[in-house]
Amino acid sequence: MTSGNLGFITSTRFFERVLKKTTVFFVEHNPAEIQSANTRGSRALAVLVQLALMDLIPGTLQIVFTLVTLGTLINPQVAAITAAYGAIAVTIAMVSARRSRGTSIARSRPGRRMRGSSAVRSTRWKRSGISAATAG
Repeated sequence: MTSGNLGFITSTRFFERVLKKTTVFFVEHNPAEIQSANTRGSRALAVLVQLALMDLIPGTLQIVFTLVTLGTLINPQVAAITAAYGAIAVTIAMVSARRSRGTSIARSRPGRRMRGSSAVRSTRWKRSGISAATAG
């Protein structure tokens, strides 16, 4: 399947869904916004297909073939231990990534509030005729 075929399929499906929308949908969303959604959806699907074909499927096959080779040529116990070790390592990596992402998001939120309040203050100063530099 080529990228052009994938784009044609997604555009056709999108057009079918747009035809079923009510007039209220078209009043609330302008044509540029609808076309932008179509483009983003097509690109996202293309990236997902590329990820699957170039990374996930070959990586999974390589792991499976390695474990089968270990099991048949050396010892099935070695293959089982290697699979268990790999599963544990992947689980630890996923858990640590989730925790670090949650921590970084939590740490960034107070900064957002402060920036938001300073933006409100600077707007208030502008209305009162006082500049942010002189208000200190």
